[in-house]
Amino acid sequence: MFEIGQIINKANYTAAAVWCNRNGAHIEKQNGAYIIVENAPLPEPTYAEKRAAEYPSLAQQLDMIYWDRVNGTNVWAETVAAVKAKYPKPKSEEEE
Repeated sequence: MFEIGQIINKANYTAAAVWCNRNGAHIEKQNGAYIIVENAPLPEPTYAEKRAAEYPSLAQQLDMIYWDRVNGTNVWAETVAAVKAKYPKPKSEEEE
């Protein structure tokens, strides 16, 4: 029904907006006309963002620390180390 680069008018603006939402696009005003434009790709998450998404919640980490002390285990340290190993800090940031 719609395509990237298509000019939109008032009559089909709402339908175009719904189409854009479903197809990774948006409507931009360019030179007085409304045009369907493809969304820019999302940037690749940083190692820190990947780590933050994978770490257990702080409440879970505190619980792990408590039970590690009670039971003499290292579950918390092993969990954090596994995430750090999965998403290592880039060499350029280690030097800073």
